[in-house]
Amino acid sequence: MAKAKTTGTALELTSDEAKDLAALEELGDFFDSVGVDGMADVGGEDIKLSVRLFNLGGLDKQGNQQRKNTFFDTVSEETQDTITCVLLLTQKTLRWDEYDNAEKRTDILCASPDRITGRMADGTTRPCEGCPDNGWFKKPDGSPMRKCGEVHNVIAIESETQRPFIVRFKKTSLKAFRNYLMRHHFGARKTASGRGNVPLFAFQCTLSLVMHESGNYALPVFDRGPVLSRDDVVAMSESAKAYLEMMGEVLTHTDSQESKHTTDERDGSLNSDDFAD
Repeated sequence: MAKAKTTGTALELTSDEAKDLAALEELGDFFDSVGVDGMADVGGEDIKLSVRLFNLGGLDKQGNQQRKNTFFDTVSEETQDTITCVLLLTQKTLRWDEYDNAEKRTDILCASPDRITGRMADGTTRPCEGCPDNGWFKKPDGSPMRKCGEVHNVIAIESETQRPFIVRFKKTSLKAFRNYLMRHHFGARKTASGRGNVPLFAFQCTLSLVMHESGNYALPVFDRGPVLSRDDVVAMSESAKAYLEMMGEVLTHTDSQESKHTTDERDGSLNSDDFAD
């Protein structure tokens, strides 16, 4: 089968892949009723999702300068300018990392998957509540620096290929994600008792990137698409439940994938207004 190809805008399916997806869709009712799928022993430790990174530096596979306003797939090592997808769920974690200019890498100094206990780089643990490294600080040159901060780890399904992936929003990108949630999801549904949330997977969404006016980093753009059909919403909800149960393993894999690539979302002269808080 020919391999799906990546253009400057989105992933394109080959004709064979499109036919396969259509055939699988026709078999959907049978798959749901047969009661076995051969995957009973497959768990979170087996799930190696691709991570879509942005604001990368360095060179791509062709030796060209990597653009910060493009999504890099850690599995295929291809890039996309836009991703049309369904966002399934987000899990919030805490992380303190710093970019090492000399080594050209981001070092994770402390991380907390549950936002209760942090594990430092040397393996020691400490409580997140009251942590002295949570907040804004100043570098020796007087410029502001945020140490520990929230990270939204989002699992999504690419609409055309139906392949799952994970994308992280942190530091400067977190504000755009929160604005999208507040506009379309958080308390956006009328209920008999007041207001309710609209599930993250109720809509299709197109992700893209735009460079900050400084030219130093890219910011995510979220374009809400159409409401999914009832059947698709139900299917996506089941996927969201399945991934929620294995998020620990998924995030461990994500950390490993991300650590192989250098990334830093910060400008050297940012102020707190440029961040989510």
